[in-house]
Amino acid sequence: MNSTKNILLISPLPPPAGGIATWTKRLVENGLPSNFELKLVDTKVIGNRKVFTEKISWFQESKRSLKIFYNLIYNLLFSKVSIVHLNTSCAKFGLIRDFICVLIIKLFKKPVVIHCRCNVNDLIPKYKKIYKKIFIEILNNSSEVLVQNQPSFLYVKDNCYKNPIIFPNFINDNLLFASRTKKEISATISSILFVGAVSLQKGIKEIVEAAKVFPHIEFRIIGDISISFDDLGNYSNNVHFLGELKYEEVISEMNNTDLFLFPSYSEGFPNVILEAMAFGLPIIATNVGAIPDMISNKGGIIIDKENTIEIIESIKKLEKNLMLRKSMSKYNRRKVEENYLYSKVSLKLTEIYDNTLSDYNTQ
Repeated sequence: MNSTKNILLISPLPPPAGGIATWTKRLVENGLPSNFELKLVDTKVIGNRKVFTEKISWFQESKRSLKIFYNLIYNLLFSKVSIVHLNTSCAKFGLIRDFICVLIIKLFKKPVVIHCRCNVNDLIPKYKKIYKKIFIEILNNSSEVLVQNQPSFLYVKDNCYKNPIIFPNFINDNLLFASRTKKEISATISSILFVGAVSLQKGIKEIVEAAKVFPHIEFRIIGDISISFDDLGNYSNNVHFLGELKYEEVISEMNNTDLFLFPSYSEGFPNVILEAMAFGLPIIATNVGAIPDMISNKGGIIIDKENTIEIIESIKKLEKNLMLRKSMSKYNRRKVEENYLYSKVSLKLTEIYDNTLSDYNTQ
């Protein structure tokens, strides 16, 4: 009988409910397949800071880091850890903390999987050389590297001595079953939905501009509002900012909309696209991160970022073609069922753990 393998996950839990935290919560709630036990070092932000993009309080961040180091060492000493899985957002201060974590793990002679939860090729090249060097050192001291999309894969392969694995996010299996209650694809488009941080970087300005061309369509925008409405100018009364909603309310919105619009400027592997796919929504989204691999040209229309004209043309195209929207809906549901359910992705994850342990023990 195989002994239990303890996986120590270094990752944040909500709140706030960002992409990494949501992934962590789902993994903790579902657990891992048999013979694997998950333990967590929670790295959530503390104090008044909500997300890593906000201004840093060095006192709070130092306090947070010391707590992470303490919990990491404690688990390495007393939890019989087999392997460490470290999620990194690739933020500047976070890279320094992650590097120290990797050094601690190395001291305890444990293999570590580094999971880059960012669009690496967008973020790392913008940093000063010191941060880029730290990032490379983190990866080169790991046993395995996971990335979220093809551009990140190419950047890591070209700049580090690593051949990373492209590893997808997942949704809970029951969401796919719940989504089967969704209404049939309507003959007309009367509602278009966006879910995410309400900011310029998510393409909100482009949504507002496009909405002016379609007064007969309701544009519903869900998410924490971190934008000045002065930046948007005058927007038409068919645009509705709903703010943050409970998860059940978001699911209800997806169940009752006709099209999902996501013109973000930069993404890794957006969970919200997975959810929209599970509900069989045709999708208009930008050519960033993993999105082109997720929906290709069969589950939606891929557009350039910061391009209102392409959003307008895409909506017009889908308005005129019911059969195309039905085809996209069918493709998206099938793609989720075959590739992105927890029951399947978790098996791939434990396979990575097994291979990492095997390789590490033969070194």
